[in-house]
Amino acid sequence: MINVAHLKVKKIRKGFLVVNTKTGNHTHMRSKYGCYCIIKFIREGIEPDNPYLQESKRRLTVEREWRKDRYINIQKGVRE
Repeated sequence: MINVAHLKVKKIRKGFLVVNTKTGNHTHMRSKYGCYCIIKFIREGIEPDNPYLQESKRRLTVEREWRKDRYINIQKGVRE
């Protein structure tokens, strides 16, 4: 069993979010039941059959998500 204390469920306007508080990654779910199912899959190491749930599980369990470089037009100037 894997510790899933860092996964939090949050209610939003059109459903729910499951948020990984360590990495900041999240996934959208339509129902609270779906949130608890994905947390159960992660905790017990089950690989879901559904492609959406597979991607959700991957997002929530990845340590650090790679992000592509952003293009910055130097001639326009950037305010940070």
